[in-house]
Amino acid sequence: VLFSRGMSWNGKSFNVQSGTGINQFESRIGEHQSKREHTFDFRVERSRLLPNDDEQGHAALSGSSCIALDYSPYQSPISLWKTMRDEVRVVPLPSTASGSDCQLMIGIGSMAWSGSVWNGSPFCLWRSSSTSSSTTE
Repeated sequence: VLFSRGMSWNGKSFNVQSGTGINQFESRIGEHQSKREHTFDFRVERSRLLPNDDEQGHAALSGSSCIALDYSPYQSPISLWKTMRDEVRVVPLPSTASGSDCQLMIGIGSMAWSGSVWNGSPFCLWRSSSTSSSTTE
């Protein structure tokens, strides 16, 4: 497990008002425990995976913008995780017949020292209208 010994990653929580989020983990063995760690800031910005600029140098809305998750403000200067960055995109889904809405996000997590987005780890987040945080599926 990348972040937390003895724990499995179980998604992310986002706070839209503050522009911050945090990773969620659950224990893999023994008693059920969960914890939250590895805070990040998030904002919309140009993708490092698909840098498609318009004539003025801005990220075009044709798919090169992403929700960028930046962990660096919450890591020590010598932390291996200092260069951690996730890029996330929202995948539009139709409403279900039962009326419950679901949101799907796909992402790629990467670190500059290991090849950045060109050597990233893909992940998926989903949230139904009945949950308050995004989790993995």
